Amino acid sequence: MAVAAPDELAVAETLDLRRRLLAGLGLDLDLCVVDSVLAGRFAAAEERRLRALAPFPGRRAALFAATRARHQRHQLAHLRAGLDGVPVTTLPLVFAPALDLPALERLSRRLDPPRVRQKVPAATS
Repeated sequence: MAVAAPDELAVAETLDLRRRLLAGLGLDLDLCVVDSVLAGRFAAAEERRLRALAPFPGRRAALFAATRARHQRHQLAHLRAGLDGVPVTTLPLVFAPALDLPALERLSRRLDPPRVRQKVPAATS
């Protein structure tokens, strides 16, 4: 399993890790988790309208978030293409100083869908 951020360097390092695992050990990744993914809050048309507006409080922050989310989507697409067949799951960026139990449970459910869940054989003595 690999864990990466949705940015260019982390994606490149994850793809390089997979390449080295395959070439050097004949092993592949079972899963890639991409952490701290921003939600896309604006459709392309909404972002264009926002850019066309005169500056107002919050516009700059909204445009920054929209640009960052678009960049992350591009990096996720690049990662998925490069991992060809390795499941990729994402965890959202959580805007909180600490996570409570319900928040941790929501995140853990994203990491334990049926396609990711694997049965571990019982240890034998």
